Amino acid sequence: MRVLPFAPANPAPAPAQRRVMIIANPAAGSLKQRRLNRTLLGLEKLGCTVGLRETAKPGDATLMAREAALAGNVDVVVAAGGDGTINEVANGLAGSGVALGVIPLGTANVLAIEAGIPRDPGKAAQVIATGVLRKLYLGEVRASAETPLAGPRRFVMMAGAGFDAHVVDTVDLALKRKTGKLAYVWCTVQRAFSYDFPLCAVDIDTPDGRTIHADVATAVVCNGKYYGGPFIAAPLADISHPTFQVILLKSPGLRHVARYALALAMGRLPRLPDVEIIEATRVRIALQGAQPLQADGDTVAHMPVDIVMAAEPVSLIVPAPAA
Repeated sequence: MRVLPFAPANPAPAPAQRRVMIIANPAAGSLKQRRLNRTLLGLEKLGCTVGLRETAKPGDATLMAREAALAGNVDVVVAAGGDGTINEVANGLAGSGVALGVIPLGTANVLAIEAGIPRDPGKAAQVIATGVLRKLYLGEVRASAETPLAGPRRFVMMAGAGFDAHVVDTVDLALKRKTGKLAYVWCTVQRAFSYDFPLCAVDIDTPDGRTIHADVATAVVCNGKYYGGPFIAAPLADISHPTFQVILLKSPGLRHVARYALALAMGRLPRLPDVEIIEATRVRIALQGAQPLQADGDTVAHMPVDIVMAAEPVSLIVPAPAA
């Protein structure tokens, strides 16, 4: 695939003249590669200057996005992949002022669903070339003295602790590459029989100044409405609003895992009597032992953790409103 040179920097390019850097995972598969190629060609036809960089290992997308932003010769850095790739690129762009574009090629594509970004390559190219900017607030995971991180890790859509994170931490990655979301379904069934369901101790700071404590089986800190695909879990969450919606699943055990999963698929999770959703500005989670925390589908830290909103939002390119 071609890597096109960038034009010299010039102020305020028109939408159809956007300078675009695409960051992609070359191991995504032949079908996804064809979709990526079609999107790249679509961008060229729309007048964009396009470059492509391919990752080789985890963390590359963050470094590449940061380098592109610092170079000052791009208007948009595009994450071509799934939620993990988008997470890495967003981490690299945080605070830079360079816009984030998305070509949804992954398993769940939760941000694309949230923002109305189409999977069709031609339509995705149209959004990147002519779309408008929307604020995307990022969550930020800060580890404690007991479990230090190299630095704050930001997330786009969600962070989860408890059984949710255990499944993400132990899913068979080879099976995930072959079967997509079915790998998580299979892992959930397997782990539910052996997981001992220790309770998460959660402290939630609310916008009105209260602190709420709860001991729950699973806690999911949501930045958007959707979870795991086109399933609405937190109806009041908004990626453009600087607060979280924290989902508390209170009941531990195999039977309740099945009940929660069915309710999520049916769009009824928030209605269950043992599910509570609380608006939050800050969340602290502790769990016995070095249990994992997942963010956007990858393990990013271990307990205990502190979760806040990042200081600055990212500018996300979304479809322009219909005339």
